[in-house]
Amino acid sequence: MPPAGSSQTKKEEAGEKPKFKRSRDRCHIINMLPVFDQQGNVLCYAFQYTAGAKFEAEALEPKHVSHVLIGYYVRRAMNIFVGDRGSSMVRLPLSTDSSRFLGLINTQRFIHYLPRKQEVSPSTLHLVDVMRKARMRIACDVYTVIYTRWAQAVKNFTYIVVDMEGDVNEQMNLAVNIREVAPWLKLIARCKNVTNCRDAFALGIDYVCAPDFPPETLLNLVQRRYALAFPEMFAEVCTVLLSQLSLQADNEAFVELSSRYPQVMAFFKPVMEILREDELHEGDEELAIGTYENACIMYAPETMRTAEAILCLKLLSTRFEPDDVRNAGLNSFEPLKFALDEGRSWYCVVEDRSLKETMPLFTLGILRTLARFSASSEELEDPVYLEVMDKREKLISRFKALKSVSNGMEALVRTDLEELAKLAKDGFYSTGSFCGSIEKGLIWTQRIIKALGGNAEVSR
Repeated sequence: MPPAGSSQTKKEEAGEKPKFKRSRDRCHIINMLPVFDQQGNVLCYAFQYTAGAKFEAEALEPKHVSHVLIGYYVRRAMNIFVGDRGSSMVRLPLSTDSSRFLGLINTQRFIHYLPRKQEVSPSTLHLVDVMRKARMRIACDVYTVIYTRWAQAVKNFTYIVVDMEGDVNEQMNLAVNIREVAPWLKLIARCKNVTNCRDAFALGIDYVCAPDFPPETLLNLVQRRYALAFPEMFAEVCTVLLSQLSLQADNEAFVELSSRYPQVMAFFKPVMEILREDELHEGDEELAIGTYENACIMYAPETMRTAEAILCLKLLSTRFEPDDVRNAGLNSFEPLKFALDEGRSWYCVVEDRSLKETMPLFTLGILRTLARFSASSEELEDPVYLEVMDKREKLISRFKALKSVSNGMEALVRTDLEELAKLAKDGFYSTGSFCGSIEKGLIWTQRIIKALGGNAEVSR
């Protein structure tokens, strides 16, 4: 109880609530990377978190475990970040909190990735045993299994992890030895780039965790018959996005696109309902959505640009979805989620109202990964695509604030926190605002995915 006469007591006597003080050990999302196989099927999403006051990756200590689990898996269900069927993989140290919250999280959709220097003791071995009995999957580095006493717990592991930046041949030889004892184990490769992914798949590794999908993996998903029926779709979408990069953009290009592909408007109202909720402030009158033409009159230009860009991405993603998924109006193309997340993160990190109203922030964000939506290498040589990417670079280079956002988002994807800290010194955005925008983007993306029909692919 606070002493009499203290500032807290005076506030309580005056009817004021004492100010809530956040813990210094509170953790934030740095990034979310897909873990996928050679066919592009996603196993789970690997999350990295800051270590409380330490702005570092993979530096979590036992005192941070409760903050990660409560903040992202108990108080808020993992569904709001990975969808109704997605799974999470998190590198966490073992602590008493690891078992304390087992009954409160969906253990079947959670992969506990052991730290490289995780202590081996009777208590930690018991914790892993308890987690495995709760049907939680455990992942561990190859070197950690071989060079520590964790080898005695290999019966509880589901995955072993190979670092593609290390001595790959040595790790693969060790992995072969481990799988002789535990043949059920699957291999996951940690990759920095697409080249690492290709090398991993060539070695027969089951899954890769990487910031990008190899183009050939995505091209194998293209539904050729459907894509060939609409050969100009990519160029026409690029035309819409190019018009959005004009500071005096109109909607003629999108109107023409929607008349050519009327299926794109099937999701207009559900998407607008989400965007309307984002616009509403306390006391505001809720605006009707009505038709697209009415919405253009009633809603802000940036809202309409965002809706049009979302529908364009959805249209492009249909070329990669099997007929049954596309006909059911569902989503199975993973790059769609990551493009939406980056677009929203761009919008959230910028606080300058004038920039938000004049700059197509969402469009600038999604364009970084637009190449993932191309159904052939020839589409990336189309003059309209080259023009829209050139326009993006020129627009970003004109404004230091936008250049800072662009570099910051790329640094987060690479988990380059040193670069992000340097950018924060420029004074445009803090490291916290960058990480906060990623979290907001992930939550918003899942709402949009539901508005676009929901997920079709079940994560394994």
